[in-house]
Amino acid sequence: MLLGAIDIGTNSCRLLIAEIEKNTIKPVIKTLKSTRIGQGVAGSGLLGAPAMDYTVAALAEFRKLMDLHRVAAYRAVATSAFREAGNACTFIHRIKRETEIEVEIISGEEEGRLSYLGVQKGLQPESPPLLIDLGGGSTEMILPGGRESGLVVLSLPLGAVKAQEEALTPEGIRQKLQSLQAYRAVADRFTLVFAGGTASSLVAIKLGLQEYRSHLIHGQILTREDIERLYRYLNNLPLEERSKVPGLQASRADIIPYGAMMIVCIMELLGQGQIMITESDILEGMIYDLAPDRPGGLNPE
Repeated sequence: MLLGAIDIGTNSCRLLIAEIEKNTIKPVIKTLKSTRIGQGVAGSGLLGAPAMDYTVAALAEFRKLMDLHRVAAYRAVATSAFREAGNACTFIHRIKRETEIEVEIISGEEEGRLSYLGVQKGLQPESPPLLIDLGGGSTEMILPGGRESGLVVLSLPLGAVKAQEEALTPEGIRQKLQSLQAYRAVADRFTLVFAGGTASSLVAIKLGLQEYRSHLIHGQILTREDIERLYRYLNNLPLEERSKVPGLQASRADIIPYGAMMIVCIMELLGQGQIMITESDILEGMIYDLAPDRPGGLNPE
């Protein structure tokens, strides 16, 4: 049985169509469209018209792919930009009308739970993960220890797109992420894992990948020195040259220095010298959650 997961993030829309065999996800399609739905939301409080058009077009393509592959059940979620935008509910009605996709705006806590589930199942590090999901509009930190869900989820309203829009300095980023420092004392007990396009792109750039290959990125280690070196290299390049760097999507070229800077600041605040990168995240978490044999799994359409 094929299942579908759609993540409408601040920077991009992503689709995963997959099946689960022996508790392992077998991807059939995994694709991404850069839509920048969150661009300008911090200033205007509204989703912009061009980005909404791009998003509808991307979701219409995703609907066709799900129909083509006869997806039995799917979940589509929207995150940071939709949580903050005053016109998000109106836009969700438009998406339903034009694409027949039901979109759910989820909390930072639910976003963290799903991301952690995807990482836990897909990465299986030696020690439990302390997950940092660095998106365009928000950053979630998730680690074991909560009472109800078994997880502590801290959702911070800062991501790579917002950092770029606000032209934040390293000191400005550290100030906005200061609450992470409270977890410095326990961070050594976990494997620090990063999910999201910034971390994956940094690995792809380090490896000089001409073509994106997820299996070469999943589980890779980056040291703080690696990331600082990549940050200096990318930040010193003019935007036009940066957009041609092997391993980097041209649509991410303007925000990648800010994302790299955020990773360095987070590592400093948590007192960590290296990170592991995961390609399993909220998409895989939704697929596992949809499985009919999981408690609370969704029914087929």
